Order: sequence, then C-alpha cells, then structure tokens
Amino acid sequence: MQTMEGRQYNYEDSRNTSSSMVVPHSPWHSPVPYLFGGLAAMLALISLALLILACSYWRLSGSAQRDLEGGDDAKP
Repeated sequence: MQTMEGRQYNYEDSRNTSSSMVVPHSPWHSPVPYLFGGLAAMLALISLALLILACSYWRLSGSAQRDLEGGDDAKP
C-alpha cells in the first residue's frame, strides 16, 4: 500500500489488473475538515452574536434619541 497526495493506493498485486482496483482514501478520515468546519461554526456564532448586539444597540440608541427629542429627559 502506498500513500500519494493524501490518497492510499494498493499496489500489492500489480500483475493482475482486474483485481488491483484503485480505491481513493476518503478525506473525511482526516481531522482537517472537522477543524475548519469547527472554526467556521465558531466564527458564524460570533458573527451572529455581534449582529444581535449591534441591532439591539441601534434599537436602544434610537429610542433614547426619540426620548431626548420629546423632552422626556426631565423625569425623576
């Protein structure tokens, strides 16, 4: 068995061409796709949290602006 470019090929029986089928190794047996998938999920969650914070800040600052324009800032 020989490994080239992340794929495994079985060259043990190279004389008989009918039984030496080349079967590529699945890339999902490597931790790399899971690592990048996890990083993408973490970045998506952080982006979602920042978007929610930005929207809530924008909404709160807009309501505070309307309160100041309406003259409601003299409340005890």
